[in-house]
Amino acid sequence: MFEKKDYVIEISKLRKGENQAHLLIDKKLFEEFDCEEAQEIDVNLSMQIIKSERMIEIHFSFDGFMKLVCGRCLSSMTLPIKKQTALYVKFGETYDEPDIEERIIPEGENDIDLLSYIYEELRIEIPISPMHKSIEDCDREMIERLEGNRLESHIDNAEIDPRWEKLKELKNK
Repeated sequence: MFEKKDYVIEISKLRKGENQAHLLIDKKLFEEFDCEEAQEIDVNLSMQIIKSERMIEIHFSFDGFMKLVCGRCLSSMTLPIKKQTALYVKFGETYDEPDIEERIIPEGENDIDLLSYIYEELRIEIPISPMHKSIEDCDREMIERLEGNRLESHIDNAEIDPRWEKLKELKNK
């Protein structure tokens, strides 16, 4: 069950040095952001959290998959997810975010909300137009239908209205 509190790190509960945390991410994370691109998500997230006096380092390790719709054949495809990234949280005066991998939070703050950060890290893994690696992996029936429609449109273009022929002659002059 998706709960926002699972994506919040309570600084006061961290001990100095290395801490570990784990999350199982599913489609509900994307639904929280009204993103319907992924049909299914199953990603294990391991976080190594290193707390020091002035900073908290969070090392993320994503491992799993997303099921998406292929942009070529409209069937389901699996996108493997295996990536590592890091976020550096520093204590300071403002909420400025000088770098994508760095956040500055006020001295007295007790929580680090990672919900949007984790969503964005997974979201950027989705290609603009997801497709199977090769056309052989696509749904054969759909590919054949698309190719058939292309042939029909070429045949339709061959029977041009005679009035357009006059315009073509003007263009070719």
